[in-house]
Amino acid sequence: MLLAIPSHAEFYRDRILAAQVEVKEHLDSADLGARLGRYTNEKTAGFETLKHVPSAETVRVLGEMLADDWTGGLELQENVRNSPLSTCAVVALGNL
Repeated sequence: MLLAIPSHAEFYRDRILAAQVEVKEHLDSADLGARLGRYTNEKTAGFETLKHVPSAETVRVLGEMLADDWTGGLELQENVRNSPLSTCAVVALGNL
């Protein structure tokens, strides 16, 4: 059913990227932890879904994410770094 919905993969991509932007824009914010939590949740839900949706759109969206290797760098402490989207995309593509 999900394959029949236009922009099915873009929906998840947009949610993941919006959450990532919130983290990037609020690295010095007191609520960074909550934003990181949302980002992690969006990535988990999005990639878990996309890895089960074999479509050209899904492959295109995951392919775009292969170039995103942002982990927070020095701005984030080592113990709160997230896996880059590129790693998540590789895993999802492997499951397709």
